[in-house]
Amino acid sequence: MQALLGALAAFPGEAPCAQGSLRALRNVAHGSPANQAALVQAGALEAALAACVRWAGAPAEEVLEEALALLANLTALPDARAAAHARGAVGLLTAALQRVPPPGPRVAEQACRALASLAHSAPDAKQVAAASDGVEAVVATALAHSGTAGTQAGAFTAIATLVAFDATAHSRALRAGAVEAAAAALRAHPAAPEVQAAALSALANLAGGSEDARRKALSAGALAAVLTALPQHADSPAVAAEGLRALLNLSANDSRTCDAAVAAGGMDALTAALRAHAADATVLEQGFRALTSLCWAGVANPAAAKAAGAPALVSAAAVRFANQSGVAEWAAKALERL
Repeated sequence: MQALLGALAAFPGEAPCAQGSLRALRNVAHGSPANQAALVQAGALEAALAACVRWAGAPAEEVLEEALALLANLTALPDARAAAHARGAVGLLTAALQRVPPPGPRVAEQACRALASLAHSAPDAKQVAAASDGVEAVVATALAHSGTAGTQAGAFTAIATLVAFDATAHSRALRAGAVEAAAAALRAHPAAPEVQAAALSALANLAGGSEDARRKALSAGALAAVLTALPQHADSPAVAAEGLRALLNLSANDSRTCDAAVAAGGMDALTAALRAHAADATVLEQGFRALTSLCWAGVANPAAAKAAGAPALVSAAAVRFANQSGVAEWAAKALERL
């Protein structure tokens, strides 16, 4: 670890050395909070940021890609996110996405993933990103690399995080075409669960942010895309949770959309997700929220829910998760509708 950081410090302008050292540090950090903490303590965060600055304008992107990937790994830690934000990381990431010529798919992916990480627990990071046109840059990245699954997953993870509970970022993303891009990504990458989960998350946050966004999503074919994604990736808890959340936000307080969703197989998709993830509290809560929304008016949809076996599923979960407030609360509300 120290040797790799020492090599970066001793030969900061040597591309092969920088690339190899950053890649090795990235591998050490990947998936290990303990290693990430040790690397941050040893100065790897500062090294990653310095490399982002030094190699930002280089024609070859390999070193910048590794620096951004290391930054994305390290900022999985809350303290590292705060430190990176204080050192201007949001501006660096936005600049990486806005560079001329535009970045390739791997650099774009890592910049988006790092930006998503920074925005996750730092509300002012969202403000900085919005002020520097970072939201538009991420949406433009999604549009420019629509055929590359990794970049799509990174971009929509960033969009979902940036627009959550932030009206300014939400408005900017909406104007830039994020809703249409998310619906298109669901159709373009049906076999990629990470893309599906990320695009569904972005779609859920966008549709839940305003009535205009919800209507745009419906016009873009989002409902059909959501109902296709749920059974396509029935074994993915992330797709299930985000798909059910998107279904909820698309159908909220709209009897016509609720009826359309049920007519298109939405109740079967919902109950299948509940069965497949009966031990996952997050999936269950989102499923019960969506079920309550679909059954909010009339008798046809509650009848469809009963035919699909929803009452037994909800009752069983209510007993199993009696001490978990989110599941218990929405299970009770769903049973009231049934």
